Amino acid sequence: MIYPCEKISKLKIKILGIGGGGINILNSLINYHLQLNFQPNNICLEYLALNTDIKSLEYSLAKNKIQLGKNLTQGFGSGGKPEIGEQAVLENEKEIREKINGTDLLILISCLGKGTGSGATPKIAEWAKEENTLTLIITVKPFNYEGNVINMIAKNSLEKIENFFSSVIVISNNQIKKKIGNVKMEEVFQMINYMVAVGVTDLIKVIDNSHLTGIDLANIKNIISEKGRGIIVYGEEENQERICEALFNSPLFDNNVKYAKNFLIWVCGNELITLEVVSDICEKISKKVNNNAKIQFTFLKDKNMKKIRVGFLASGFFKEAIEEWEKDVILEKLQEGEIEKELKLPHPIEKKINKNNLTLPTILRMLL
Repeated sequence: MIYPCEKISKLKIKILGIGGGGINILNSLINYHLQLNFQPNNICLEYLALNTDIKSLEYSLAKNKIQLGKNLTQGFGSGGKPEIGEQAVLENEKEIREKINGTDLLILISCLGKGTGSGATPKIAEWAKEENTLTLIITVKPFNYEGNVINMIAKNSLEKIENFFSSVIVISNNQIKKKIGNVKMEEVFQMINYMVAVGVTDLIKVIDNSHLTGIDLANIKNIISEKGRGIIVYGEEENQERICEALFNSPLFDNNVKYAKNFLIWVCGNELITLEVVSDICEKISKKVNNNAKIQFTFLKDKNMKKIRVGFLASGFFKEAIEEWEKDVILEKLQEGEIEKELKLPHPIEKKINKNNLTLPTILRMLL
């Protein structure tokens, strides 16, 4: 006897834009979905804007908004102080926990270095961890020229976030600046916001079409639960021969991706795309990847697409992949033997060198 399938309830995915920068990215995501008339079949999608600054919330396109720390800040923002951002979000703990509870995938988006994003995001991550909610966190780091104070705020916030979720997607403004060159500031931020919007949307499409793609929420959980940093990136091109070139030249692409442990690759195109083209794309990407990495692939058909888009979500970056601003912290945490192994030093360093000799590079003195 064949029994009818039970009706499966839709997955609940909630995307939270935290602080002014997070809300700007969320606005780009909502705009992109409006342009696509994006209506997932098997997913209930909810957008939520959270900020201490009431003016920022007024400009948010999200229907659901939470003013953080209404009593504390009176709607005037956190003044760039993360301690105020943290105190403010505590006023709304009950409301935010209710939003988190019952969510199948929570996506937190924030820019680090200022008050609300840096102060509130770690607390929301903590609550998501306590609620045992699958969480993808996307953060943007400040430019180096913003100074040591701003960068230290971002660094400290990121460390707090990683106490609860070790796999965090970290977008570096400096890396983007190096790749795109001399572009107007407004265009840079629009570009970053749009790239995040497209990458997140493609990931949601993969989950929504799990019955066709063979990739479901359990696969996503395995990827974003891997210890180490993550990356989400895509490239788009009409010419099939140049699609991987577009991917590798993306401002979000990082050559350190070779250190990642898990990959989910997706190719988006119309019905004319061939197996040969898809195979060529995957082979070129696999050459950039660690031989021991676990690679999963899926195809998303879109009859309206004139271009081909290829993207991937990667996680589990080794420590070599983390940028300069965090190296001192890494070295402090590693044991001497691990340091030599991580740095791939050809010979053990002699411990007879005077570690108080300040003319030596910091990295050598820390090895002693």
